[in-house]
Amino acid sequence: MVAGFFENHMDDKTRYHAQLLKRMTLSVEGMRPALLSDKAWVLLDRLRAFRHVFRHAYAYELDVRKVRLVLEDAMALKEIYFKDGQAFLHCLKGE
Repeated sequence: MVAGFFENHMDDKTRYHAQLLKRMTLSVEGMRPALLSDKAWVLLDRLRAFRHVFRHAYAYELDVRKVRLVLEDAMALKEIYFKDGQAFLHCLKGE
């Protein structure tokens, strides 16, 4: 929603999700602050990569250790993402 409101479009549709995440770490002078911190970006990118493997590996058996790592990332992201969102909104309001 943020990218759609503040920017035009993504050029490379094959890398849409990766580009979108990276774009949300950038502050656009005179338009909007960054939505995601670097730490949130790293965690979200890991989750994005896992989702890609999971969606495209039909005969792939999941490694429980890797799933635990993804779960740890998701739990860490919960607090970071909330803080990033709050900071984004405060900045938009000029606070």
